[in-house]
Amino acid sequence: MTSLVLLRLLGGWHFLYEGVLKLFNPYWTAKAFLLTSEGVLRPMFLWLAEEPMINAVNAMNIALLIGVGAALMLGTLTRIAAVAGIVLLLMY
Repeated sequence: MTSLVLLRLLGGWHFLYEGVLKLFNPYWTAKAFLLTSEGVLRPMFLWLAEEPMINAVNAMNIALLIGVGAALMLGTLTRIAAVAGIVLLLMY
């Protein structure tokens, strides 16, 4: 049981750290990642990289990273946070 709590805390810390890092870096954007994507979701990622959408994508990415990280570290809504984290990682 202790190892599962430790794993949850470490995973949460990683999500939170990445979100805060992106939040305080004014030059960070997901545009380069989206433009170089490959695979079945490429058309959707290219659409998301266009100018009206990229600001919303950046804000949602930061908010999800911080939200998932905080929820996992605090132990609140862990199932929802875990599913959101999995979906976020699958999109990467």
